[in-house]
Amino acid sequence: MALDDALECLSNLNRMPLQLYASAELVQDALRVSAREGITAYNSLYLAPASFLDCPMVTADARLRSSIRDKALQRRVLLLESSGNKMD
Repeated sequence: MALDDALECLSNLNRMPLQLYASAELVQDALRVSAREGITAYNSLYLAPASFLDCPMVTADARLRSSIRDKALQRRVLLLESSGNKMD
């Protein structure tokens, strides 16, 4: 990617109304989910904010969703499908 394009992307990102959360605030919850569900701490760091904020987590990782044993937590994960970006 050219520098000008990267700078434009960064500028666009900075204009988005995003709320950022430090992972340090969520690490303990993520580690608990990781141990309980048998998934990586990395993936759990995406699930922890969704649980904390009581909102869905959207992913294209079907294997992650199917590996979650807790049905309530699994329902929180919305799966993007490759054909037409249809959500589960």
